[in-house]
Amino acid sequence: WQIMKIKIVGVMEVIRDGQRYLKLRPNDRPVYLITHAQQLSTPAVQKDHRQYCSQLLGGRLSMMYETNPFPEIVKVRETAKRYGLNQGNGGEEGKGADSSGRSWWKPVTK
Repeated sequence: WQIMKIKIVGVMEVIRDGQRYLKLRPNDRPVYLITHAQQLSTPAVQKDHRQYCSQLLGGRLSMMYETNPFPEIVKVRETAKRYGLNQGNGGEEGKGADSSGRSWWKPVTK
């Protein structure tokens, strides 16, 4: 849902969702880390919403902030990876949502 929202209204609205949630639950560390990752990714995602998954996976949520990763962050990373690999192509790994069939995102690490 976040990618669709970014496509329609922009990444700042997704970040604001996280910020509003954190006002209600300021000690929710996983949501804080995800919102922070979104903020760091803003410049690239504003240029191209399709960069969202690769930004989160390419470093923002791959950074180790805690000794044990939060299950919520692991789930977000897995979901972003599946979306980035399978969006718009019937599940063929390695191709993104580009209607020309060209891959717009491939992970370089596993």
